[in-house]
Amino acid sequence: MVLYHCCVSLGMALELVGFMDDELIPVTEHPPSVDKTSREQAFSVVMLNAPFDFRLEDYPQKVNDKGELERLVPGAVLNAFQRAIWPVS
Repeated sequence: MVLYHCCVSLGMALELVGFMDDELIPVTEHPPSVDKTSREQAFSVVMLNAPFDFRLEDYPQKVNDKGELERLVPGAVLNAFQRAIWPVS
């Protein structure tokens, strides 16, 4: 399983090497969509290799401002994943 958390800038993505334990982080199983006409390039924090007991269905859902379904997962849980950061294209 791979999860994505969208960030609006590389600086923000680099700051999110680890998440605040009690913060709920919106994640999706699909790469985030970006507005290709925007001057800002979006970056993702990508969570790889889910822990053995992780089930995305255990976390509440929400619809973001783009109409995409996300799950709200505590930062402490996501910190157990391996993470990578790269541009969204």
